[in-house]
Amino acid sequence: MQILEQKNGFMLFEGKENFDTWLPDSIYSVGGKSRHGTSVIPKTTIIPVKNGFDIEINFKNNGIDTSSIGEFFIGNFNLDQKVYYRNTNYTFYEDTFFSKNNIQFASPGRVYPSTTCYSPVTVLRDDKYIVGVTLTYPIEEYKHTANHMFFGNFFDNAKIGWNMIIQINKGTNGQNYYESGELAPGQRRVYRLHIRVGKVQNIDEDWKQVIQPYREYFDSKYKQIYKKDNRAVIGYVAVNESKFSRENPFGYTNRDNEKNMVSHPYRPDNYGFKPLLIM
Repeated sequence: MQILEQKNGFMLFEGKENFDTWLPDSIYSVGGKSRHGTSVIPKTTIIPVKNGFDIEINFKNNGIDTSSIGEFFIGNFNLDQKVYYRNTNYTFYEDTFFSKNNIQFASPGRVYPSTTCYSPVTVLRDDKYIVGVTLTYPIEEYKHTANHMFFGNFFDNAKIGWNMIIQINKGTNGQNYYESGELAPGQRRVYRLHIRVGKVQNIDEDWKQVIQPYREYFDSKYKQIYKKDNRAVIGYVAVNESKFSRENPFGYTNRDNEKNMVSHPYRPDNYGFKPLLIM
């Protein structure tokens, strides 16, 4: 699989022969191995779409033993060594990560659904290109987690770039398994990975395009049961006395990301907290 820009021939995504889109636990076991072995090999279908492709991974357990689902692999993306990542833990603001030469960078684990990941999406970009990877599956039926991690690999003898794994039915420490997340005899499961790419044009808007498949899936499944409610439900520590300095006179906890807090006219001491609510 390849994704290249038609205008200049730049290879943004280049699948490597020694990696597959599905990996059994015996090959790749970051965070620990599953309770059951991965005895069921899925049928994988690649579907090209505009600005990317979808991967449908179809499992059917025809055996007599329970099987683990395993892990999904997506790579490699030829982004720069410094990338910007949308934080799915809390704010969805951008964090900056840098992959050093000859040292593999590994992101923190993000277990969906949990306090470490509220949407099963990953958005990475450099100064030129943006990438979105989303996972869709009927979580209310399958009833298991998915641990999302991405890696940066820039070695002197081989520039691999950035790649992702999604560990099905695992927590960050490899211990959070659920029997409902394993594949029982006779059971079938279908997962879909959606990979979308684009050019960086507006950093505050580009991310919406590369995770559009997840929005469409979410709306089709759950939108009818939600009603918009703009009332605040949780407090947010935006100021800390330990952060006071000449450069940060108001003591904002995160000066780089607190755009609404720092800039006039959204100062809460003058205008309250309503302008800060995500509408």
